[in-house]
Amino acid sequence: MIFTILKVIGIILLVVLALILTALLCVLFVPVKYRAVGSFDNTDIRAKAHASWLFHLFALHIEYADETDGYIRLAFVKRKLFDDADSDYENDEKAAEASDDDVMLITNSGTIIRINVKDVSILGRATQGVTLMRTNENEKVVSIETVEPEE
Repeated sequence: MIFTILKVIGIILLVVLALILTALLCVLFVPVKYRAVGSFDNTDIRAKAHASWLFHLFALHIEYADETDGYIRLAFVKRKLFDDADSDYENDEKAAEASDDDVMLITNSGTIIRINVKDVSILGRATQGVTLMRTNENEKVVSIETVEPEE
């Protein structure tokens, strides 16, 4: 009876030792695969990097073009590394809706435009922006100020 119990404990210990040894060999001998690509063209910089290990079970991906984007994946759980641009967009939109201020733009030739902040459309980071004032060829905006709205 006692030999049967010792035999079962010995088999369990052998299986645990085999699992630990297999895990250790995986850590030591499974290579990390990585790839990085980048390009530079005057003002346009782009880069991508990807690293994975253990049959892509663990992975890291980072990409930079106009915005930085990236994620890390452990097993089947994927997490973003950087804040989402949409949350910034929503914060900007809420701030603009809450503001009652006007914006005044003044050019070097004396042209003045006054615009309410609520009338300016909000766009995301990937867009070209919003035109508030068109100027002539030799004209430049020299001052932008926020002012309280007229009553």
